Amino acid sequence: MFLDENTGIIAGDVSTMSNNRYQLLKTEDGGNTWIEVYSDPFNYVHQLYFFNEDIGFAVGPRVMYDNMMLRTMDGGTTWQECSMPQNTRSLNSTLFLDENTGFCVGTHGQILSSLDGGENWEIQYQSACRADKINDAQIIGDSVVFLATTGYGGGVTSGSIYKSTDFGNSWQNVVSSGSFYSICFLSPQLGFALSSYGNAVISKTSDGGATWTDYDIENYDFEPSCIYFINDQVGFVGGVTNKGTIYKTTDGGETWSLNYTAPLNSPLVDIVFTDDTTGFAVGLESNVGVFLKTTNQGATWTPVSLDFYFLASKICFVNSDTGFIIGQGNMILKTTDGGSTWQQKTTPISGYAEFLDIDFPTNQVGYVTLGENEVMLLKTIDGGETWDPIEFPCTSTPTRVDFFNAEEGLVMGNKGIIFKTYSGGLVGIPEFPDDIGDKPQLLSYPNPAKEILHIELPSSQSPIRMVVFYDSQGKMIRKVSTHGNKNILAVDVSRWQNGVYFFVSTEHGEIHGSGRFVKLD
Repeated sequence: MFLDENTGIIAGDVSTMSNNRYQLLKTEDGGNTWIEVYSDPFNYVHQLYFFNEDIGFAVGPRVMYDNMMLRTMDGGTTWQECSMPQNTRSLNSTLFLDENTGFCVGTHGQILSSLDGGENWEIQYQSACRADKINDAQIIGDSVVFLATTGYGGGVTSGSIYKSTDFGNSWQNVVSSGSFYSICFLSPQLGFALSSYGNAVISKTSDGGATWTDYDIENYDFEPSCIYFINDQVGFVGGVTNKGTIYKTTDGGETWSLNYTAPLNSPLVDIVFTDDTTGFAVGLESNVGVFLKTTNQGATWTPVSLDFYFLASKICFVNSDTGFIIGQGNMILKTTDGGSTWQQKTTPISGYAEFLDIDFPTNQVGYVTLGENEVMLLKTIDGGETWDPIEFPCTSTPTRVDFFNAEEGLVMGNKGIIFKTYSGGLVGIPEFPDDIGDKPQLLSYPNPAKEILHIELPSSQSPIRMVVFYDSQGKMIRKVSTHGNKNILAVDVSRWQNGVYFFVSTEHGEIHGSGRFVKLD
């Protein structure tokens, strides 16, 4: 970067047969000549930033260690290391508001701040999920969520299972091991996780993730991709050896036997069951999507060509008749006869697109995430007949989606990003209004509330209204949509912390009423 027409700083590295060094070079004659002003074998400079002609910073990773930041007070002639907190997450960019106050941001939502001109830094925020990729997610019951993730560090792949018990607002790492690809929970207590560390490993928990027991599939040529359990005894793992392969257990995951070898040269990427006996799996053969079906709990599987040229990624059934398959090539297929026939649905995406995940919290409302370099989702409100785009407020690709209900859900993706929506992905929801006391007051009862709060809303012809809740500090904590002419809204506040809360009723982004209540156990 150049500070003026003559003075510039450049970062790079010089490699030889014997060593490697990272350097900062400076020019004062418009780039005709350069002199070395800093050199180190471990400190790699990712970004240069100058607050003014004298004060500047260089930030980047320390090879095989953590992060580092350099500061110059003389226009880049000399550089000194700043005091940084121990952290292995990459730092990417620096910005100063004034000579004292600065911020540095990095991967996994990391934010560092300095109040002394960059001499010392503190962590202000970082995501609880330290994964490079979130591979699978599952909501259990009303508020419990589990994530399966893959990480990468020190040249070795690793992974973790994360758990949330408060609708995804906070997360706990409950187990770390090899790369976790897929999870299947039958209850908040009983679940299974599929990982790989040389061979396929099935981890089982019976206490909500507090403890885990590992069981192996003794086939080192088998590459697993998905897991599904019908009940606490019968489960399936799909993947590939040299053909698409399914393993089955009938003793709760303790032992596994080869169940089916499909006529596929690629993995079976997803397995689902609609009842105890009827199940489905998807894969690829000669670039044609292949759909497998069993009606006898996997005793036999029947392959059926889908007659569409694409690689499937997910299969989802809303009920025993209605299901969807998504995948590469801008492909969304729908069946209404239990998989006997499939129809391709039109999407608003032009050209080639890869769809990664699909979730239907209701029979009519569904969401789809898109592949690499796409920063949007697709949403349907008519059972998958038509799909509309939803802008995603992040540059990281959203890969997984899971919703508690039609409006409240989680969107997750690369670098461990987790976003939550209370409005079905809609934007334009008002922040806490300064004039909330001037709005028409709405009746809420009981007040104080312990479990269920009822709010009486004014009559309206609007098909969709929204009630937005704020805590006593003005922070928005939840949005609840109401459909039709429903005039009494019931909200479960049993898990909320004790305190005073405010709420407003909105239509098309305009506030039409307000109120407050006390949550008290």
